[in-house]
Amino acid sequence: MAHVCEQLAGEHIAIEYAYCSSGGRNGKTVGIFKVSNTDKALRVLSVATNHAPRRRMGRRPIHTRGANAASV
Repeated sequence: MAHVCEQLAGEHIAIEYAYCSSGGRNGKTVGIFKVSNTDKALRVLSVATNHAPRRRMGRRPIHTRGANAASV
């Protein structure tokens, strides 16, 4: 769910509410999102799922956060 929220936030799409199921078949869950722009959200998420590799969520090191982070 955090990955989807990051993708939408990156494109300035507001999430009015979101919730997900507790568990489903084969360990998959279902997420429900109410967003400000459904068409744009569908485009963003379809591109993200088709072309970007899935990454594990976690905190990034402090030196990599923010727009003005120094390259190391």
